[in-house]
Amino acid sequence: MKKSFQLAAVVLAAMLGACSGGEEKKAETTAAETVIEKPTVKLATVTSRDVEQLGEYTATVEAEAKNNIAPTAPGRISQIFVEVGDYVRKGQKLVQMDAANLTQLKLQLDNQETEFKRVDELYKVGGASKAEWDAAKTNLDVRRSSYQNLLENTQLVSPLDGVVTARNFDNGDLYSSTQMPVLVVQQITPVKLMVNVSEPNFPRVSKGMPVTVKLDVYEGEEKIYEYCENVELLTYDQWTGLRFMPEFIAAFVTPNHPVINEIVKIGAKYLAQWGKQPLFTGYQTNNPNNVKLQMAAIYAALMESQIVYNNPPAGYEVVGQRVRMPHMVMEAKEGTCLDLTVLYTACLEAVGLNPLIIFVVPYQ
Repeated sequence: MKKSFQLAAVVLAAMLGACSGGEEKKAETTAAETVIEKPTVKLATVTSRDVEQLGEYTATVEAEAKNNIAPTAPGRISQIFVEVGDYVRKGQKLVQMDAANLTQLKLQLDNQETEFKRVDELYKVGGASKAEWDAAKTNLDVRRSSYQNLLENTQLVSPLDGVVTARNFDNGDLYSSTQMPVLVVQQITPVKLMVNVSEPNFPRVSKGMPVTVKLDVYEGEEKIYEYCENVELLTYDQWTGLRFMPEFIAAFVTPNHPVINEIVKIGAKYLAQWGKQPLFTGYQTNNPNNVKLQMAAIYAALMESQIVYNNPPAGYEVVGQRVRMPHMVMEAKEGTCLDLTVLYTACLEAVGLNPLIIFVVPYQ
């Protein structure tokens, strides 16, 4: 029994020794085969610089001004004198509507003028009272105004220099006020680009930022023309001045601004105080003195606001200056000569007058 136990122990030890020796050889072989590669490191100097971020947006080319040519009341179209693509001048006759009502109203106007002359002669010799004379004069003014209004809606003229871009009716068609305009005239020199910038990029867009405008013209699916030009962004209230396209000042004339309506209401009160009807009739009376009176009423309304002179708002422009909008002038009660000129011009245009801004450069 004792010998058997010893023999088993020797055999076990031998087996353990054999196993141990095999593992050590395997580890030595693996270590010899493993080669550690050192990484290659390149040294460079760290610098700070601006990284240009470019964004591409689709812009819509729009006309500087667009006018729908149509009468205010339904009627038969007698003749259209232009076609799509024709260049037209301001005041050019474009459409002739049926003139039957105009002819009838002209006869009524002639009769009213004859009646007023009769009353006027009687008034001069004491045969008519002042009330009768005033009534006859009022009736004549109303009739003249009605005739002038109907005349403007019978002979439709272009309000600006531009190009006919749409014609929706033919000769003899019946126009309804609920339909499309008879013609569309657009001022295409200059044009403006409307770009919808995404809201997250608002802080990245600033005045003076260089922009590249690319225009592609296609005929079907074939590109026939490509135009690329670098431009500079302007803020909505910046005017470029006299050195570059001074006619851009017209963009700041805003007759539809809500503040303009309030000024016009004050002006109507002055017309009433001066013994006139509180109405702005534009050129309908064909009386230059009436036009001057309307201009004076608007001027008096602005004077009542007690606006004081102040330097232009701070800006970064090299040429030109920033222009205050009507609400800015009226709220702060301050403005430059240019701010007040644009404001006064907008009021005149709102009451049907056609103002003209003229810049006089002093002789040097």
